[in-house]
Amino acid sequence: MLKLPSLFGRNNRPSKLRKYRDRIDYKTFSGMPVENGAFTKHHPAFERFSFFTPISEGPFSSGLDQTIYHQKYCQFAPEISFENEAGHFQKLKARQAQLVANDSMYPGINEEYFEWIDIYLSVLGAGIHYKMAELGAGYGRWGMNAAQAAVQLGKQAEIYFVEAEPQHVRWIHEHAGLNSDDLFDYEVVDGVVAAENGCCNFYVSDGQELDVKKSREWFGQSIATEAAADIAQDKSEYMGHEVIECASGAKAIEVTAHSINDLLAKWGELDLIDMDVQGEEASIIEAGIEQLSENVKRLHIGTHYAEGEARIRAALQEAGWVCLRDYVAGQKQPTPYGEIDFSDGVQSWINPRFKVIWG
Repeated sequence: MLKLPSLFGRNNRPSKLRKYRDRIDYKTFSGMPVENGAFTKHHPAFERFSFFTPISEGPFSSGLDQTIYHQKYCQFAPEISFENEAGHFQKLKARQAQLVANDSMYPGINEEYFEWIDIYLSVLGAGIHYKMAELGAGYGRWGMNAAQAAVQLGKQAEIYFVEAEPQHVRWIHEHAGLNSDDLFDYEVVDGVVAAENGCCNFYVSDGQELDVKKSREWFGQSIATEAAADIAQDKSEYMGHEVIECASGAKAIEVTAHSINDLLAKWGELDLIDMDVQGEEASIIEAGIEQLSENVKRLHIGTHYAEGEARIRAALQEAGWVCLRDYVAGQKQPTPYGEIDFSDGVQSWINPRFKVIWG
């Protein structure tokens, strides 16, 4: 039986919750994941979900949670052309239907392991209607994984994606279609999430030749940091957008910036925000802290630099949020599941104003 920490009500004071959490031994409910330096058991949240052997058919693959994706979304997949993609897709679906749960399959032990944990805990803690937002969505991988988890438990899912890279926006819609978008609702917000509404320049190339095919090789797109005086227009286009040539050699396009507060006011209560916004995370948290505290139950934040990590800690702690995990970017660090190399950092937070599962 899955052992998870207790649920806490809206009216508990953050100070009281912090004292209670200090009395919780993580190993009490995680099954002693590491003993004498050796991994022994996965996080208990996974016990409520079924995992399957990954399979591939032509350009399509089915992951361990049976989320389907196309090879073109994946940075390290070989770029191979296939005829009759529709036929390959139908073969994959037929093979997928014959699979049975594989009790030995779990997410890999790396920095993404904690993203899986936060998604599954947010789904377990949700009511019949699960709502999640993925900010800096890429092709929508984590939002689709969350929708799949909710569907597994018979819940309705509503997923919001925010993404500014034009090719990735198209891929989100395609990815949703591959995964039976009639089973869940989703919305794609074209642009970046920011502290304020407006427009901004957004990198679509890190200096290499601008080619839509390269959008699968680089997912580090971000708001351009170069001053306007250092940016001169050229006459090229990228998927209908006029390209901006930056002084560094990087290329950018102008995109819409959506205020975090306006987005949250529109979306209402969310079970999870999964955020990977390439260095803008601290500004977004600081600008939206009141609305986040009012609307959001759980945060999973990919972090990118030490100052931003400190600002996030300060803003959320001041607002009464509780930190469950905090691993800094760019270092190898001990975790309950062994030592892990973190490229991006990871911060997991829960909002004690809501009933949330600790873990």
